Amino acid sequence: DIVSNLADAYNRVNQPNKALKTVKQLVEQNPENPQYHLVYGSQVYQQAMKVGDSLSTNSDKIINLQRNLNKADESEKATLENSIAKLEEENARLQERMNELTSLAEDELKTTIEYRPEDDQAYNTLGIIYQNKAKALFDKRNRTVDNQEAAKYDKQGKEALRESLKYYQKAAEIDSENQEYWRSLFTVYTTLGMDEKAQEAMKKAGME
Repeated sequence: DIVSNLADAYNRVNQPNKALKTVKQLVEQNPENPQYHLVYGSQVYQQAMKVGDSLSTNSDKIINLQRNLNKADESEKATLENSIAKLEEENARLQERMNELTSLAEDELKTTIEYRPEDDQAYNTLGIIYQNKAKALFDKRNRTVDNQEAAKYDKQGKEALRESLKYYQKAAEIDSENQEYWRSLFTVYTTLGMDEKAQEAMKKAGME
C-alpha cells in the first residue's frame, strides 16, 4: 500500500517515470507476488491512458486543422499542412508508446491472474483495457470515409469488445455484488446487441 501510494504521489506531481520505477522495483524483488504485478500493471495502464488523452487531443486538433485547410487560401495552406504533419508525426510516436505501455500492463495483469486466479480487480482492469481498445477502433471506423476500412475497424472493435466481455464476466462471477462490474457488462452487452443480457446486467447494477 505504501509503495502504491508513493507511486500515486509521483503521478500527481507529474513524475510518471518515477512512479513506474518505484513499483517495478517491487516486482523485480518479489516476482512471485501477485499484488505487486497487479499494482504495477495498473500503474502502467494509467500512464497508457494519459498518453491516450494526448493522442485524442492531437487528433481533435488535426480534424480542426483539416477543416480549416479546406477553406484556406493558398497562402495559408502550407502553414496548416505543416502543422498537421507535425501533429501526425507526434501521434505516431504517442501511439507507439501507448501500445507499448498497454501491452506491458496486459502482461502484468495476466501474470497476476496466473498467481491469483480469483483476482477480480485484475480481470476488471483487463476488461477496461479491451473496452478502450474497442472504443479506439470504433472511433477510427467513424472517422474514415472508406466503407471497406470502416467494416474492418468495426469487426476489430467488436472482437476487442468480446474479449473485454470475457474479463468483465469473470470479474462479476468472482464478485457478483460489485455493481461497477455489472454496469460495465451492461454497456458491453448493449453495444453488442445482447439485449436480454443487458437487461439482466442493468438489474444487477441497480440501474432500474
